[in-house]
Amino acid sequence: PAQSSEMQFGSDSRYVMLIATGKRYAAYSLGELDGYQRHDFGANVTLTHLYDTYFPAFKACVQQGGVNGIMCSYNSLNGVPACGNDFLLQSILRDQWGYDGYVVSDCGAVGDVWHNHRYTSNVTTAVALTVNAGCDLDCGTEYDQALSTAVAQGLVNSGSIDRSVARLLTARMKLGLFDPASMQPYTTIPPSHICSPQNTELAAQAAREAVVLLQNTGNFWPLDAKRIKSIAVIGPSSNDSEIILG
Repeated sequence: PAQSSEMQFGSDSRYVMLIATGKRYAAYSLGELDGYQRHDFGANVTLTHLYDTYFPAFKACVQQGGVNGIMCSYNSLNGVPACGNDFLLQSILRDQWGYDGYVVSDCGAVGDVWHNHRYTSNVTTAVALTVNAGCDLDCGTEYDQALSTAVAQGLVNSGSIDRSVARLLTARMKLGLFDPASMQPYTTIPPSHICSPQNTELAAQAAREAVVLLQNTGNFWPLDAKRIKSIAVIGPSSNDSEIILG
């Protein structure tokens, strides 16, 4: 929460420097395992587990960090795809937590609603489900393909579209994209700030301080540098810089 707040809010309270997005919401705990993949995985989670394990981080990002974006995930939750899940996107996110930003799908998640989860019969009904549930922006092609058809068939009304458009335009206004560059100070931040030595060191410090040691059997840690001269890093992502760096 503190990181999302510091990234967004700077010296000029009229604008945000960027839109921080909390992802992936929610119960997104599986990449690929035992024949399942994230595009068709169904998470069956009790309310107790949701409130104790999966919701707290997102709630803190909304209420403490002030994020302006939330990304809904690929998986379904208790039988309903996350990006078309009214319980997640309306009842919890907006009604309980008071979120007023926009929701964007993970890339391809709207297509997954019908193509992989088989929750709807076609792309048009998948688009209608997600728009009506509160997924404002499609990271994909499905809204472009089928939103007009969904409206023509009476599956989506203009009020739902107006609601999403208002949320998205509000985010752009917060960024100052409709104002002259001279009105807000963040346009003067030079490219040299990106990956600068100071920022790189700050990121390394954050990574070091964020590590949580849950158990230290036999006082194994810290390693004895005088005794141990090499370390083997093992696993499918051990030498995958794209995965490690995000």
